Amino acid sequence: MTSLEIDTPMLSGAEGQTVLITGGASGIGRAAAELFHSLGAQVLIGDIDTKLGEETTAAIGKNCKFQRCDVTSWASLLELFETAIREFGRLDIVLANAGVAEVEDIFADTIDEATGNLKEPKYIGLDINLKGVMATVKLAKHFFERQKRPGAIVMTSSTGGVTGGAYLPVYTSCKHGVIGLMRAVSSEGVTPFSTSNIRVNCVAPFMTETGFMTSELREHLTKAHVPINKPCSVAKAMVYLALTDGVSGQIIYVANDKFTEIEGKIQALRPQWLGENASQYLENNFVGKM
Repeated sequence: MTSLEIDTPMLSGAEGQTVLITGGASGIGRAAAELFHSLGAQVLIGDIDTKLGEETTAAIGKNCKFQRCDVTSWASLLELFETAIREFGRLDIVLANAGVAEVEDIFADTIDEATGNLKEPKYIGLDINLKGVMATVKLAKHFFERQKRPGAIVMTSSTGGVTGGAYLPVYTSCKHGVIGLMRAVSSEGVTPFSTSNIRVNCVAPFMTETGFMTSELREHLTKAHVPINKPCSVAKAMVYLALTDGVSGQIIYVANDKFTEIEGKIQALRPQWLGENASQYLENNFVGKM
């Protein structure tokens, strides 16, 4: 794995660019909005929480705007992208960041009292954490191509998208799906994204001080001496991926406010975890050829 040094003074190229951030009213999204704005970017925040969104844009100031957005609604997301063009005249970077923690245990049985039948789970987390991200990426591609200009997309996955671990089945499945989406659209060879000069990357944060962090969880982690990321650290990784030319298909794992690019090594070690023969067959017949 490749350790990275990322600090604000080394981040450049944001001046005059327009950045759209879903889930930008708080936590990692807000930190990214603040950092991009400090580097000279125009920022549009989309979030379901109007109060927090308006407070955030007021705190950041000029050239930062908020629009309420529900990422489970195509119409709402589409309007957010249209607003970016209408307000700022261009779109350069999209952070597909909106997400929720585990909403319910979908494997816990709930019985319909009227019929006695097992109720179907709601899958709210899936709608937000994976379908919402996919819709955001779809719209980003469309608007970048419509402008005939390059673009950068950074998606927020999680440690859970790399390792699993805790019993969070929907959240973990979605965060794995986000990485799978990144791999698909930034794969070797020709894709509709590469031909349009659209770079796609992921961040995979470990425990981070956000609204997901309950007081009970924070206390447990503190007692166990588990380091907690600051949101601004994850934001630095996002900005780095968005602004660094030629970087696509990467995953930056952020833990203890330190940065590690993991995707390159995962793929380089494929012969070890897949086996030499299977890896060679994959290389000869699939990778970069679909």
